[in-house]
Amino acid sequence: MRTTTAFLNGLRTVRTRSGMTFTEMAGRSKELGYPQSRSTLHKMCQEEHGRLPSTFGRVEHFLLVCGEPADRIPAWRQAYLRLREAPEAAAEPMPIGEVGDYVQDFADFDRPVRARPSLTWLAGMFLAGTAFGGVVFALLT
Repeated sequence: MRTTTAFLNGLRTVRTRSGMTFTEMAGRSKELGYPQSRSTLHKMCQEEHGRLPSTFGRVEHFLLVCGEPADRIPAWRQAYLRLREAPEAAAEPMPIGEVGDYVQDFADFDRPVRARPSLTWLAGMFLAGTAFGGVVFALLT
């Protein structure tokens, strides 16, 4: 991964592949002996911050909680350290055998992720639609 955005998108992809919610991840992290809160885990994946997590230990715990195989952790560490040391130089082509190679099907990590509608918005739309449908039904009967 050549950019911080790509790294954060990679973390999101690992979490998505795990199928766990951030709440489930927080519970699993506690079970595994390195508790992290749901909000801490969520912040690690947020592109808006545009920053790498403060330590690789947090990234490693995140990956292990998501079920990432231990043999892939060193490639993540190498990408993290390269981005931490020289973010500008990290845009150079990546050597074979690093994290990006095994997630080739997600080659567009550098693409910003579109915002999804919030649950509050979706619930509001559902209620508005239901109310509108009730009014129309009442007028027609």
